[in-house]
Amino acid sequence: MSKNACEILISNGRVITMDAARTIYTTGAVAVTDSRIVEVGADDELRSKYDAGQTIDAAGAIVHPGFIDAHNHIVHTTCPGVYGNSQEVDSSTIQLADWKA
Repeated sequence: MSKNACEILISNGRVITMDAARTIYTTGAVAVTDSRIVEVGADDELRSKYDAGQTIDAAGAIVHPGFIDAHNHIVHTTCPGVYGNSQEVDSSTIQLADWKA
């Protein structure tokens, strides 16, 4: 049987899904084509099903398909230096409310 093509196969990861059953594949894989996730499943199943242009070995790390990290520290990203040293609480007299206004 011929394999399906995919651009990227992320394999050998601990894949945490957000499906209704909250499935976790302790040794899982994620197939990606055209910047879209096409399938998530057990590593051995996806390796036998897909012929990948690139395979990324997750080396047992957590893979969370579809997760978007919108977490942001405004101090570090939009105005470096404005707040002084972010490690020292009292290093700046500017307050976020004043800056935002």
